[in-house]
Amino acid sequence: MADLHYYLYFLASDEEVVGSVWEKIQGLYNLSDRETDPEKAGASVSRFASAEGVFASLSVAGHIATFELIFKDASSGDMTALLGTAREAVEEELLDSIGESTLLIDPEGESKGEWTPLPDGLLPGGSFSVVPEKRGDPRRFFIKGTENGVLLDWIREKLVPLDRLTHEMARELGFDEDQHETVSGKMDEMNRQVGGILNEKSKKLSHLEEEVSAISDIHAQMTNYNSLLGNIAHRLRSEMPWFDRLHSRAFGVQDTFFQKGIRRRAERLLDSLSQTQKELSRSLENARAAVDVIKSRVDLNRSRTNLELQQQISSMMRQNIHIQEEMQVAGVAASLIEFFVVLYYGLGVWKTLAGEELMHNIPPALTGALISLFSLSVVIGTHKTAKALKEKSTRPVLLWGVIVLGMLGALVWVTGLYAH
Repeated sequence: MADLHYYLYFLASDEEVVGSVWEKIQGLYNLSDRETDPEKAGASVSRFASAEGVFASLSVAGHIATFELIFKDASSGDMTALLGTAREAVEEELLDSIGESTLLIDPEGESKGEWTPLPDGLLPGGSFSVVPEKRGDPRRFFIKGTENGVLLDWIREKLVPLDRLTHEMARELGFDEDQHETVSGKMDEMNRQVGGILNEKSKKLSHLEEEVSAISDIHAQMTNYNSLLGNIAHRLRSEMPWFDRLHSRAFGVQDTFFQKGIRRRAERLLDSLSQTQKELSRSLENARAAVDVIKSRVDLNRSRTNLELQQQISSMMRQNIHIQEEMQVAGVAASLIEFFVVLYYGLGVWKTLAGEELMHNIPPALTGALISLFSLSVVIGTHKTAKALKEKSTRPVLLWGVIVLGMLGALVWVTGLYAH
């Protein structure tokens, strides 16, 4: 007759799942709750139930909850059926488990076929072998020997903690390897994108700015991936010393399935992570250099654009200066024309009003001086008055009005003076 131990590991935070497993197993075998004996069951056991030949316990260590189901003194056929029934009852919850293992203790049985024997001398008076877990099947341990207190303590205090940790590490390693593979693929893709952008010869400023933005986004993604890989490596390096301590407690310096299946797998992943991080560091440097190159292209493009703009502005300014010079010349010409028009008509009006005979009495020099000053005051006064009205100022209007009236008064006074 043999004993079969069945272990299920869950995250302690999945309280609903753990509670569901307990209720289903308790109902399946009509187990009755019992008080726990810390010396026999362990200090971490929180629930214990039993029926004839069947015992169940639930313990929590750290963030992992361990469910243990024990079938006592049954034949191998009965154990296979009992285990199959138990696994079928909690089939839904198995999807949320971290891992599952069975331990068969049989003083007469022999491990055959796929069983891998562990080094001799691990257990006093017995042998130990294992079948690694496969998808959908639990990990299986086999001990040829008689159940006793020393053996049960070794199982509870050394084997189960190591088994629990390796299940957790195996699950995490699966996720980590998938993430590493994904990051490696993404890294190759991003390197191609950076190379493709650098090889483009676009001269449009808008396109160059889009390229800077694209490479900056790639650089940010690479930084995130580098941080992700760093976190994975840090966690593995933290877990491996704990694994070494548990393994040493259980097996000393013996080379076992746990080292081959877990530790070396973790070491290979760490080596791959280190290599990928180095490649990522080079890729980050290349991305930064690419950003600098594209920014230089942007600066050159902007410099050319600014130079062309400055040349256009310079050309426009030269045109404006030329136009202003022509306008000034035209303004001077118009003022001269205006002066001579006022002079001509002013002299004609003066002669008409004063008469030809009187105008002969006035000295020509005085006549020319007075009519010239009058015409000049009219022309200047007109321009100053227009400017004053534009600036909404009345003082220049009054000043030049007085000057023009004064000149008219001078003309009238001179006419009257020579009329006598």
